[in-house]
Amino acid sequence: MVSVNIARSSNGRTSGFGPEYLGSNPSLAASDKIPMFWGFCAIIKLIKIKNMAIIEKKIWPEYFELVSSGKKKFELRLADFNVKEGDILLLEEWYPKTKEYTGRKIEKRVSFILKFNLNDFGQEEVIKEKGLVVIQID
Repeated sequence: MVSVNIARSSNGRTSGFGPEYLGSNPSLAASDKIPMFWGFCAIIKLIKIKNMAIIEKKIWPEYFELVSSGKKKFELRLADFNVKEGDILLLEEWYPKTKEYTGRKIEKRVSFILKFNLNDFGQEEVIKEKGLVVIQID
């Protein structure tokens, strides 16, 4: 059983969070259980929404499968949009032959961003000739 301390403020309302707010503590009045819990959730959701963006991007089926299976944990994208840590990438499977969405979607939180220009390392010509490789490390 989970135990959470509940404190009452000077106005008599409860503060804290946990199973008690879902109704498992019969000593609390019904009005103390649900409103505080849902208010707490609304505040958390508001903070998250305020500090993040949801960025929708197309992804081809073979890459969608790798992301959804957990094997591919990176995205290499043209830097033509703003993105920051904490944002959500909404990857929508796109079939390039028919130029239509398949209806499958997956959300992933951005945890790290590395942005650079081709000549940041003084190797633009070599990169154009040989290309780049992205290596995922665990």
